[in-house]
Amino acid sequence: MSVFTRQYTKLLRPEKRISRSLIRPRNIYRITTYKGGNPPTKAAGESRYVFVIGILGEKVHCIKLNPINPLHFTQLIAKLRDKRQPVSSDLRLEYMLKKFDPTGNNLFDAYIKNNSKLYNKEFKNYRTYITSKITNVFEIRFEQEVLENLFGEKTSTAEKRAIIREETSQPDNEIE
Repeated sequence: MSVFTRQYTKLLRPEKRISRSLIRPRNIYRITTYKGGNPPTKAAGESRYVFVIGILGEKVHCIKLNPINPLHFTQLIAKLRDKRQPVSSDLRLEYMLKKFDPTGNNLFDAYIKNNSKLYNKEFKNYRTYITSKITNVFEIRFEQEVLENLFGEKTSTAEKRAIIREETSQPDNEIE
């Protein structure tokens, strides 16, 4: 299991199973089954949490979130926030973030490539997936309160850290 996967499983809720054709840039997904993956199906702590940077033809370009500290990722999301758009749990994350080209090149070059907390050789977290090989994928949406805290303009890094710690330490109240 990657270092931060358990924290992401508690922070990145709720999720909704979607068709692979609905995968869009600037959103977060959990890919559980990928034909050709080793192993093809990854469940629970081994699931692939990804932030899609761009899509070019049949290739989905993304960074795998599992080895990234959630605090560093949420700092990226806060930087990408388009403050002209409303914060709503009913919206896909992409609608609350700044617009970039569909391939994701300028997003990657400007915000990810030179940030060693998000992308480095040790993480080996840059991924490309062939759309037709993705079998099971879930779109992640944040709860309204979490969104407001993540995007809160007056929220300091220490407060964000406390929010993430609180969200990841709370027991799940779901019925399985």
